[in-house]
Amino acid sequence: DGVESWVELGNNVMVNDQAPSAPSDFFGESISITSTESTYRVAIGIPFKNTGNTRRSGMTVVYELDLITQDWVLMDAPVTPAVLVENDQAGFSVDLVEGNLLAVGVPGHNNETGAVYIYRYDDASAVWEQHPGTGEGQAVGDDCGLAVGITAKPLSTDIALTVGDW
Repeated sequence: DGVESWVELGNNVMVNDQAPSAPSDFFGESISITSTESTYRVAIGIPFKNTGNTRRSGMTVVYELDLITQDWVLMDAPVTPAVLVENDQAGFSVDLVEGNLLAVGVPGHNNETGAVYIYRYDDASAVWEQHPGTGEGQAVGDDCGLAVGITAKPLSTDIALTVGDW
């Protein structure tokens, strides 16, 4: 026939006890999926999620597909920058590359100057580790992190930020 069709990959990713969310949290505002020969992972931004007592600080969750059960399983705890304040909106944009390199946009950071945080998943310890460097906007209203993109190369990570007049 030559007719191709889309096939659902795994069961639906559901808001559950591992990553509870309310409709106002904007679960899925941004998503990024990546695969290797044997692994499928998806990063999901929840930018208006309250974390602790911090309103609309946001978070990102990353799931891996269990190829046997076809369930998406939460990898580690939700990913959040070390310091979050009200209206940071972490997870407004996300990009996941090769299943272990994650960029998280935080456009509300520092009065909407914005920031981008980079994480690498350590398979041995099964945790997301935040890179010590952060891309930040230069002025209020730059909204750095509204959109993120990351690419991995064998010996380096290139990060391109587009904000304000950069």
